[in-house]
Amino acid sequence: MFCKYCGTKANDGEKFCVGCGRPLKSTPTTPAATPSWQSTPPSNGTSPMGTQPPTGTMTNGTPATSPTSAATAKRLPLNILLIVAIVAVVLGALFFTYHQGWQRNEAYALPAASEIPQSNGSSTTGDKNPTAVNVVAELRRQGIKTKVQKVYSGKTVGAFTGYDGMKPGDTVKNGQTVTVNESMGPGVPKGTEGSKAADVVTTLKDMNVPVTFHQMPVTDTSKHPEGTVLATYPADGAAVTDKSTGIQVGVATATTQVNTVGYDVIGMDKDEAQSKFVSQGLTVTMTPRFSSKQYLGKIVDSEPKPGVVRSAGSAVTLYYGVDASQKNDVVGQELGYGSTDIAMTNTTALAGKYCTDNGDCVTLKTAATSSKPYTLAVDGQQNVGDYGSDTVWDGLSLCAYSQDAYGCVPNPSASYMTDSMKDFLIDGDTGAMELFSGFGLPNCGDNPFVGDGPVSCVNGKTVFGTSGISGASGDQSDLTYVPKEFFVVMPVGADLDKLKADGYFDGSSNYKPDANRVYLIRRDNSAYKTVKADNGSTLTVDPYSPGPSMKPFKQAPNANNVYYLVEGLQDIDWSSLPGIDVTPSSSASSDASEKQ
Repeated sequence: MFCKYCGTKANDGEKFCVGCGRPLKSTPTTPAATPSWQSTPPSNGTSPMGTQPPTGTMTNGTPATSPTSAATAKRLPLNILLIVAIVAVVLGALFFTYHQGWQRNEAYALPAASEIPQSNGSSTTGDKNPTAVNVVAELRRQGIKTKVQKVYSGKTVGAFTGYDGMKPGDTVKNGQTVTVNESMGPGVPKGTEGSKAADVVTTLKDMNVPVTFHQMPVTDTSKHPEGTVLATYPADGAAVTDKSTGIQVGVATATTQVNTVGYDVIGMDKDEAQSKFVSQGLTVTMTPRFSSKQYLGKIVDSEPKPGVVRSAGSAVTLYYGVDASQKNDVVGQELGYGSTDIAMTNTTALAGKYCTDNGDCVTLKTAATSSKPYTLAVDGQQNVGDYGSDTVWDGLSLCAYSQDAYGCVPNPSASYMTDSMKDFLIDGDTGAMELFSGFGLPNCGDNPFVGDGPVSCVNGKTVFGTSGISGASGDQSDLTYVPKEFFVVMPVGADLDKLKADGYFDGSSNYKPDANRVYLIRRDNSAYKTVKADNGSTLTVDPYSPGPSMKPFKQAPNANNVYYLVEGLQDIDWSSLPGIDVTPSSSASSDASEKQ
């Protein structure tokens, strides 16, 4: 039941509201006995004057008392207690929020690093800087709202590096959020490229690693004004991984040399670039290369490299970006021998530097070019030679061993030719291709074993001829298949989802490679074992090379095995560029002086 006057809830049986004192229901239908003093009403129903008892009149000897007055008197102590309780809660809340600074009227100035209380053993980093976590804790203790932003700096990872958009001593307004910067260690802050070198020199040199500025010749200063940062190593927004090399910065420098292919050619439309340099008297060759989406149809590199002055009539090759749909134009070459077939022999088109998101890099460099197929080698890979050497077969190629380039033709047109690349990815429709070491050959000891002619593998050594040599009678029992370097090349437009659906990978991963960039998926060979190549009667097929018998990848693409192509202005020979001194701008000097 609820009071119809004030809405206060009442218990069953109560006659008066404890909230307002009014009756909770109407008078009982059974009339009470008429007091002896009340006159009988006249027949017309009007009440004559004088029918109410005088004030204080007693009825049956009891003073007349108003029900409302009695209820009011009864609930008064309860109301007083309720009011006191409410006031106490409000005052307590006000005191608490005031203590926390949420309702403070006084100004609060942001503390400098030296003013942050060192409350526990983990409150400072190894270089004695307070941690960002410690600064956040202090500000929140003062009732200041905070958030953390990670930035590159010369301080230890986790250290407090200052406030974003504010400086020590600045007053914090009521309800304002303060952003605390936390160090990620040294790196190139995002947005360095495209900035004036004079505006970023102080920030970069504060990274506590070597910083070198280089001249990068440009021919069009309207697009790339002098003094603008064109490129950096590591890339814009990336962390420093080699503290001895530090940070390299390329700065746009105007050139008056007519026949210079400036660094501003990178990213130029391929037709525009070709027309420009032909008009300058250069002989231009246009060659496709796999590139990220941003460089499709644009120049990604040149040979000789940009910045080199050419004499009139000299040759220059301009490389422009394409996707997986033009794989035959990138890695294919005419077979010859009167055939129109395309052989996948131009492996050197895949040379370059590739890096994971974590900064682990692999460089593929040219190895063998005196015959086809051309081969690559992983930088640092030992004993990979050119043709004429047994070690040539440990080079990286797109096809398996054969006595001529016919073995590198997917789905050959001549009926008498065997499709040696059957079930290779490059022969399929995913746009992907396999780049692998060893040509699918077995090993005799540490070296690939070709087996052409009277040759045997004896005690891990290749032996030619059989005369007078024990065990050298075509013995193959010592041959093994060894898991070697293996990459899946994924140009822009390659279909990773189809590879997964086809069961190419054994494992699974939530990692999604950037499909707008060229990348390699590197096989982890530690997941495989060396196996015997001779099954007792004949050689088996290499289970670690492409084809229908190849074992699946143990690991699906992940952050540790996906390597992205470093391209454009990131693929620079910094040692070939002259240095340049950069003086900080007045604004950069002012910003540095305001840091904590």
